[in-house]
Amino acid sequence: MAPGALRLLPKVELHVHLEGSFTLERIKELARVAGESLPEPAEALFDVRDLATFLHRLDWWCGLVRSEEEAEAQAHGFASWLGGEGVAYAEVTVNPTHWSGLPRPALLRAVDAGFSRAAGEGGADCRVVVSLLRSQSGEEALGLVRELEREMPPRVVGLGVDGNEASAGWTGPRLAPAFRAAASLGLGLTAHAGESSGPEGVRSALDDLGVSRIDHGVRAVEEPGLVARLAREGRTLNVCLTSNVRLLFGDLAGHPLASLVAAGVPVTINTDDPLLLGTTMAKELELAASVCGWEAGDLLAATGVAVEAAFCTEPEREVLRHLLLAGWDSWAQPG
Repeated sequence: MAPGALRLLPKVELHVHLEGSFTLERIKELARVAGESLPEPAEALFDVRDLATFLHRLDWWCGLVRSEEEAEAQAHGFASWLGGEGVAYAEVTVNPTHWSGLPRPALLRAVDAGFSRAAGEGGADCRVVVSLLRSQSGEEALGLVRELEREMPPRVVGLGVDGNEASAGWTGPRLAPAFRAAASLGLGLTAHAGESSGPEGVRSALDDLGVSRIDHGVRAVEEPGLVARLAREGRTLNVCLTSNVRLLFGDLAGHPLASLVAAGVPVTINTDDPLLLGTTMAKELELAASVCGWEAGDLLAATGVAVEAAFCTEPEREVLRHLLLAGWDSWAQPG
């Protein structure tokens, strides 16, 4: 693969967080406007080695966004950046609990506006997966879905859940009514699982929440029967290599991506929190190729899995299929 070639090709991403879209410069500027001091030296803010610390820092810098204008600017800037990295379509997770400076409806309206403006300017076509926090009560979770029923910005396409599974415990049954209500609204369903939990978190996401996709899901490899089920049922795992290495496995050699692929589990390749982790979709695809021994056609196939798993309409999916084939076809040919 020619260096930098992947950056120029159209790509689809399904597991990326708006909360991880901040640069250090943006954080410092927001803190200055808000009149807040950095909680630690700037160079240490992104040096995160465990999930609990990571989530605490997300709460702080997202909480610096205190107007719809600032939220719209964040969304617009991120979608523009993704477009510059060759991402044609992205489903961006937004967890309102991190954004303490804005009410949920105002936040989602602003994000929708920023994404729409960026798409009109040639940036990535970004949609929104609204995420619950695991520690929320069932009533709070259902309340969020009822808010969406009353006022759903056009770019909202799904409901998810994230947060620290290890500390929150088994949350599937508590959040199940909210997921059923979201499904009745036509929203796609996904859940973070099999990251800070083991295979039991993945099973709960499948059985209690009825999701079609799992964000991460990599620890399902610890239970062969569960891996076989994922393959048999075609449940997609949205894998993030750099993030998993940083927070779970310590090195790329320990990552189970190749084993999951060999078992027939549908997987997509994603960045999770690209600006925080210093990665891009092109870098993640290059890592996947190195782990799995993929050639150009395999990378196109993995991107095609993301198209099929996306929470878009069928006409939109068909447009994406043609876009990918047009962009990748000549590059994927031998020689």
